[in-house]
Amino acid sequence: MVGRIVGICAALACAATVGGCGDEPAGSLGTPLAYFPTDAGAVAVVSTDLDSSRYSELNGSLGKALFDGQGLKDAIRNEADHPPLVSFGDLEKVIGNDLVVGTTAPEGLLPGNDRPWLAALEVRDVSRLRDLLNRVPGKRRDGEAHGAEIYSIDGLSVAIDDKVAVAAESRDDLVAALDRAREPGHLTEAQFLAATEGLPSDDAIVRGYGDLRGVFEHPLLTRFQSVEWVKALRTGGLAVSIDGMKLVVDAAANTDPRGLGPADLPLLEGDAPPPLPSVPGRITSASANQSQTTVFLLRAFRAAYPNSHFVRDVAAIERELHIDFEREVLRQFNGPSASELDLAGGFAARSAV
Repeated sequence: MVGRIVGICAALACAATVGGCGDEPAGSLGTPLAYFPTDAGAVAVVSTDLDSSRYSELNGSLGKALFDGQGLKDAIRNEADHPPLVSFGDLEKVIGNDLVVGTTAPEGLLPGNDRPWLAALEVRDVSRLRDLLNRVPGKRRDGEAHGAEIYSIDGLSVAIDDKVAVAAESRDDLVAALDRAREPGHLTEAQFLAATEGLPSDDAIVRGYGDLRGVFEHPLLTRFQSVEWVKALRTGGLAVSIDGMKLVVDAAANTDPRGLGPADLPLLEGDAPPPLPSVPGRITSASANQSQTTVFLLRAFRAAYPNSHFVRDVAAIERELHIDFEREVLRQFNGPSASELDLAGGFAARSAV
C-alpha cells in the first residue's frame, strides 16, 4: 500500500497530474519559486490545469494514443482513484496551481545522481492536505522549522509551510529551502519570467529555468570559458508545448550583453531563419546565415582545443594556400541555408553563397 501511495505521489510530482479547482484564485508562481536559489541549475514549472486548452491534445487523440485509449485526465483518475485511502476528487481539491520541481545545485543540468532536488506547490486547501497526509501509513511528525510542520514519509521529508507543500530527499535540504524562502536572494517570479521571455507561456505545459554558469564549471566544459559568448551566458529558459501530434520545444539562452559584439554571437542577431524543411524521418535545420554559426564554432574549437587535429588541419590549409579560412571559406556561406540528416547517416545541405 505504501508503495502504491509513493507511486501516485511521484506521478503527481513528475507529471503534474491534477486539474483546476473551480473558481478559486490561482496561486502566485513566486511563492513556490522562493524555495529555490537563483543559481539553481534546473527548475521546471509544470502546468496543472488539465482542463485548459494546452492539454486538449493530451486529453484527446494524442492522449488516447499514449494512454491506452483514454485521455490524460481519465488515465490519471483511474490510476489515482483508490478510495477510501485517496481519491482523485480529494487530490483536485488540494492541488491545482503550478508545481515547481528541480534541483538546488548549480550543476543541475549536468549528468549526476547526487543533485539535491526539491518540489514545491501552493495548495488550494491546507486542511484537506493534512487530511490526506493523515491517511498515509508510516507517516510521522519530524518537528518544525519556521513554524512549518515537517513530516517523514517513506524516506522523504515533507513540510506544510502555510499554504505551500514542500518536499525534499532529506530533512536538511528541506530546512535549507524553508530558510531560503525567508531570506533575500532566492529565485523570484520576475527572474523566472525574464529567463523565459519571448517563449510560449499560455500554451506551454512545462516551462524551465536554469543558471547556465554552473554548466561550464564541468571539467569537460571549462575549456570553453574563454569564449566571449560563453563568458556572457547567464540563464536559460525552456517551454514545452504540444501542437497537434507534435511536441514543440522552445529554448532561450540569455547573456549579459556588455562586451559582446555581433561577431561573438552563435546566430545572426535579429534575423529569422528561412522556413524549416519538413522531411519525415529526417532531422532538418535552417539558418538565415550559416557562416555566423560556423565561424563561431571554429573560434570556439580554436579556443578550447588548440592542439586538436581539426584545428591543426585548418592552420595547415591556411599556410599552404595563403588564405584566411574563416574569411575566405566560411564567410562565403552568408545567406539562407537548410540541411537534413537521416538516421542512416546520409546528409544533404543547400546554402546561398
